[in-house]
Amino acid sequence: MYIPFFSEDFKKHLEKLTKRDNILKNRVMNRIEDMKIDPFRNSVELTYELKGKRRVKVGDYRLVYAVCEECRKKGYEKFNQCYDCKLKPDNSIVFFDIFHRSKGYDLL
Repeated sequence: MYIPFFSEDFKKHLEKLTKRDNILKNRVMNRIEDMKIDPFRNSVELTYELKGKRRVKVGDYRLVYAVCEECRKKGYEKFNQCYDCKLKPDNSIVFFDIFHRSKGYDLL
Protein backbone atom coordinates (compact mmCIF):
# COMPACT_ATOMS: atom_id res chain seq x y z
CA MET A 1 0.00 0.00 0.00
CA TYR A 2 1.39 3.39 -1.01
CA ILE A 3 1.09 6.60 1.00
CA PRO A 4 0.03 9.80 -0.83
CA PHE A 5 1.63 13.19 -0.14
CA PHE A 6 0.42 16.41 -1.74
CA SER A 7 2.42 19.48 -2.72
CA GLU A 8 1.02 22.91 -1.94
CA ASP A 9 0.43 23.50 -5.67
CA PHE A 10 -1.55 20.29 -5.93
CA LYS A 11 -3.72 21.19 -2.94
CA LYS A 12 -4.31 24.71 -4.22
CA HIS A 13 -5.20 23.63 -7.77
CA LEU A 14 -7.40 20.77 -6.58
CA GLU A 15 -9.32 23.12 -4.30
CA LYS A 16 -9.78 25.64 -7.09
CA LEU A 17 -10.89 23.03 -9.65
CA THR A 18 -13.28 21.21 -7.35
CA LYS A 19 -14.73 24.16 -5.46
CA ARG A 20 -18.05 23.80 -7.29
CA ASP A 21 -17.58 20.36 -8.82
CA ASN A 22 -18.04 17.56 -6.30
CA ILE A 23 -18.19 14.96 -9.07
CA LEU A 24 -14.66 15.86 -10.22
CA LYS A 25 -13.43 15.87 -6.63
CA ASN A 26 -14.88 12.38 -6.08
CA ARG A 27 -13.29 11.13 -9.31
CA VAL A 28 -9.88 12.51 -8.33
CA MET A 29 -10.09 11.09 -4.81
CA ASN A 30 -11.18 7.68 -6.17
CA ARG A 31 -8.23 7.70 -8.58
CA ILE A 32 -5.86 8.51 -5.72
CA GLU A 33 -7.33 5.64 -3.70
CA ASP A 34 -6.74 3.28 -6.65
CA MET A 35 -3.18 4.56 -6.98
CA LYS A 36 -2.46 3.66 -3.37
CA ILE A 37 -2.63 0.03 -4.53
CA ASP A 38 -0.80 0.37 -7.87
CA PRO A 39 0.55 3.82 -8.81
CA PHE A 40 2.01 2.56 -12.09
CA ARG A 41 -1.25 1.29 -13.63
CA ASN A 42 -2.53 3.42 -16.52
CA SER A 43 0.22 5.99 -16.01
CA VAL A 44 2.77 7.45 -18.40
CA GLU A 45 6.35 8.23 -17.48
CA LEU A 46 7.14 11.82 -18.47
CA THR A 47 10.32 13.00 -20.18
CA TYR A 48 12.55 16.05 -20.65
CA GLU A 49 11.96 18.71 -17.97
CA LEU A 50 9.43 16.44 -16.26
CA LYS A 51 11.72 13.41 -16.17
CA GLY A 52 11.13 11.41 -13.02
CA LYS A 53 7.44 12.25 -12.88
CA ARG A 54 4.40 10.37 -14.12
CA ARG A 55 0.95 11.40 -15.21
CA VAL A 56 -2.42 9.77 -15.04
CA LYS A 57 -5.69 10.86 -16.58
CA VAL A 58 -8.87 11.62 -14.69
CA GLY A 59 -11.31 12.53 -17.44
CA ASP A 60 -10.09 15.81 -18.97
CA TYR A 61 -7.67 16.40 -16.08
CA ARG A 62 -4.13 15.23 -15.51
CA LEU A 63 -2.45 14.35 -12.21
CA VAL A 64 1.34 14.73 -12.17
CA TYR A 65 3.15 12.75 -9.51
CA ALA A 66 6.24 10.76 -8.61
CA VAL A 67 6.64 7.43 -6.86
CA CYS A 68 9.51 7.68 -4.36
CA GLU A 69 10.55 4.07 -4.88
CA GLU A 70 10.99 4.62 -8.63
CA CYS A 71 12.58 8.04 -8.14
CA ARG A 72 15.29 6.68 -5.87
CA LYS A 73 15.89 3.54 -7.92
CA LYS A 74 16.40 5.53 -11.14
CA GLY A 75 18.24 8.44 -9.48
CA TYR A 76 15.62 11.09 -10.30
CA GLU A 77 15.89 12.98 -6.99
CA LYS A 78 17.56 15.94 -8.71
CA PHE A 79 14.68 16.22 -11.21
CA ASN A 80 11.82 16.00 -8.71
CA GLN A 81 13.49 18.19 -6.06
CA CYS A 82 11.34 17.09 -3.14
CA TYR A 83 12.61 19.16 -0.22
CA ASP A 84 11.76 16.39 2.27
CA CYS A 85 12.76 13.41 0.12
CA LYS A 86 14.78 11.68 2.84
CA LEU A 87 11.83 11.80 5.25
CA LYS A 88 9.43 9.90 2.98
CA PRO A 89 9.39 6.10 2.79
CA ASP A 90 9.87 4.29 -0.52
CA ASN A 91 6.17 3.47 -0.71
CA SER A 92 5.21 7.14 -1.06
CA ILE A 93 3.49 8.93 -3.93
CA VAL A 94 4.09 12.68 -4.20
CA PHE A 95 1.43 14.56 -6.15
CA PHE A 96 2.82 17.72 -7.74
CA ASP A 97 -0.04 19.17 -9.79
CA ILE A 98 -3.47 18.72 -11.33
CA PHE A 99 -4.64 20.64 -14.39
CA HIS A 100 -7.02 20.53 -17.34
CA ARG A 101 -5.56 18.89 -20.42
CA SER A 102 -6.04 22.09 -22.46
CA LYS A 103 -3.56 23.88 -20.17
CA GLY A 104 -0.82 21.45 -21.08
CA TYR A 105 2.27 21.10 -18.96
CA ASP A 106 3.18 24.80 -18.97
CA LEU A 107 2.01 25.19 -15.35
CA LEU A 108 4.74 22.95 -13.97
